[in-house]
Amino acid sequence: NIGNPDVLTIGLRFEEQWLAYQAGLFEQNKCYGIEDQDIIEWLKGKLEVISPCRANDWILDAGCGLGDKAAFLAKTSPEARVVGVDLGGDVLQRAVKHHRNLDNIDYVEANILRPPFKKSTFTWGISLGVLHHTPNTQIGFEKFRELLKKDSASAIWIYPTVKEGPIRI
Repeated sequence: NIGNPDVLTIGLRFEEQWLAYQAGLFEQNKCYGIEDQDIIEWLKGKLEVISPCRANDWILDAGCGLGDKAAFLAKTSPEARVVGVDLGGDVLQRAVKHHRNLDNIDYVEANILRPPFKKSTFTWGISLGVLHHTPNTQIGFEKFRELLKKDSASAIWIYPTVKEGPIRI
């Protein structure tokens, strides 16, 4: 059923993309030509204005993939607890291995449509290029929002259309 793809199938499809990314077949540490670190630094500044991150606050990266953006948030927010969530098992194992030196980050294999967290847990939430890949985008957005506190800040990015984004051949 195309309208309701199997979560395992989605996870395996993105597993292949992440492994190809790690093999250097895609743009490395960039998104549309912008360095990942610059994107997260900019996002963090915007989130901080909306809802300052305090000691013991929790930050969510929904669809964290290899965990680099979550790790950058952990490095630059040592007072907070960062949680990266993704479907892909091997990708998360690589994230854990690559970022094992960070004490304030956890990687959780889970489905954002059935999150293993209590509602209103996170002060900040980011989801970059993920929620529109869920079987029901509206429910994906709703489940993501439920995890955030009332006075939280969040950033969601979805891929631009072909007309809006640069085309690379």
